[in-house]
Amino acid sequence: MKKLVRVMVIGLLLLPLSGLAAEGETWDSLYAPKDIALSVGVGFGYGFSLVAYPGVEFLVHEFVISETVPLEFGIAAKGFVNWFNEDDIWGDYGWLAMGGGGFGTVHFTFRGSDLDIPPFLEKVDFYSALGLVFTYFTYTGDWGTLNKYADTGLGFATYGGVSYFLKENLAIYAEGNYWGYGGGATIGALLKF
Repeated sequence: MKKLVRVMVIGLLLLPLSGLAAEGETWDSLYAPKDIALSVGVGFGYGFSLVAYPGVEFLVHEFVISETVPLEFGIAAKGFVNWFNEDDIWGDYGWLAMGGGGFGTVHFTFRGSDLDIPPFLEKVDFYSALGLVFTYFTYTGDWGTLNKYADTGLGFATYGGVSYFLKENLAIYAEGNYWGYGGGATIGALLKF
């Protein structure tokens, strides 16, 4: 819920930006409707364990605030695999969590704005997503008896971050996420078609 409120506040804060641009001049966007973006990232999750995040996104609509500031909306499918295993003097223990689901996304950029900003910021895409995911969680090794406490099922998830476009169709990204049972951070690469 806090993430949703944060997204709404950011949206309200963007509204005054439209008054800073010249009248009738629409900013450019790094995305357009019908663009497809494939992404893959690695990061850490619950308990600082290794997580892999594959994803695909389809941009469906552009909404322009006050005929100046474009917001790109899309739908995405994203998954994750989170594993942790430790074998030490206390025994062999760990967990495996995986899941995936669908998201609604929104993108914003300063590209083509007449604001006095550094040129590299025009290659930065700010984005956020909210969705419904299924998560499967199981303990492994000596912790296998804890499976009755595993958090498996449907829940809300969110992610958001920034992409920096190295080329028109290639970007690197950093994002934070929350998948119902815990949060994490990711870095990765994105290829846009």
